[in-house]
Amino acid sequence: MGNCCDVNKKHNSPKINISVPQVIETQSESVIKEQSMKFKEEGNQYMQQKLFKEAIIAYTQAINLYNKESIYYSNRAVAYRTLSDYTNVKKDAMQALQLDNKNVRAYFVLGTVYLILGQQDKCLIQATDGVNFLIQAQKHIQLKPQLQECVDYNYSQGLILKSKLEQSENYKGIIFYIYFQNSQNQRRNQINSMAIKLIQVNYHIQEPKKIMFLLLQNVTHVLQPKI
Repeated sequence: MGNCCDVNKKHNSPKINISVPQVIETQSESVIKEQSMKFKEEGNQYMQQKLFKEAIIAYTQAINLYNKESIYYSNRAVAYRTLSDYTNVKKDAMQALQLDNKNVRAYFVLGTVYLILGQQDKCLIQATDGVNFLIQAQKHIQLKPQLQECVDYNYSQGLILKSKLEQSENYKGIIFYIYFQNSQNQRRNQINSMAIKLIQVNYHIQEPKKIMFLLLQNVTHVLQPKI
């Protein structure tokens, strides 16, 4: 009798495939966006509680889930603004505008930050950029009417700053011109006069004579002929 366990006996039974097909769970974009919205709302709550670092973390989680939503970036830019992290403000606000070129909040926070930097650095270019961004915010303000008052106020302040810096640049140009065109005694008297005007326009300070002295010292040092 044959042994049913005879290993030498050949069977023609079909092969059984024991591999299990891998099941990949995919989520629709709408589901992912819905989940990201929860982090955005969490970030908004943190902002109301003035927990700005926590808000940044929450907005970042929203962005990591769904990076196509402009408002996530502009919200995080506002949070960075409260921490005076102007580099990240500009980075996030610009990304927000790439996703939505009508994002009023992004224009507003960009304009505000450029005005702050223009004031700090006495930089006309940055102040001009700030005003221009706020003009764009005004252009699309109907999409975010609750920002109307803030945008208009910052714009008016931006125009004042820009005007002062333009006057300042003009006075600086006059000072340099006087330095090259006149004798030492003549130019010192005229530079004194221009320096006082420059101080009046560009500084709010208790000791204008001290600032004038430093300015004159700087002008003469910068323009001193190299031997």
